[in-house]
Amino acid sequence: MRFFPSFFPPKMMRTGLFLASLLFAVPIHATNWHIAGKIEVPMLDDFSGYPKVLVQLISGGVWNSECGETLAEADGKFSLTCPSPWNWFSVKHLAVYHRFDDGVCKLNWFADISLDDGQTFKIDDSTKYRLTTKIALRIFIETLTILNLKK
Repeated sequence: MRFFPSFFPPKMMRTGLFLASLLFAVPIHATNWHIAGKIEVPMLDDFSGYPKVLVQLISGGVWNSECGETLAEADGKFSLTCPSPWNWFSVKHLAVYHRFDDGVCKLNWFADISLDDGQTFKIDDSTKYRLTTKIALRIFIETLTILNLKK
């Protein structure tokens, strides 16, 4: 005697149960991530005369992926809204690319940030890295991810 109704073949029933369990295992997430803040550089009130400052919101975890990017205004303020990626670990990073030091492209990495408005991100030597190519950047981000997982 069968426990399940006979109009579902056993193989189809197993497949259906598997797909249903996957559907319920998907984490619930917000539709958008939003952050607004200010980039602060010591001894520099205005970014006029400097190349634009690029701000990226990064979804962290096992690997890093870009959620969105924007350019900071001359006074350092920025606002960024992007569709939230699937993020099992709920880790968010902020990457700030600038050329304040003799025109050399540098990255300031702010790890494990919260998505609050009005935050100030200070550009200093503790978060600064020199970048020469996009390949170096990708290797750098992957290395940071591996180091964060070891902690």
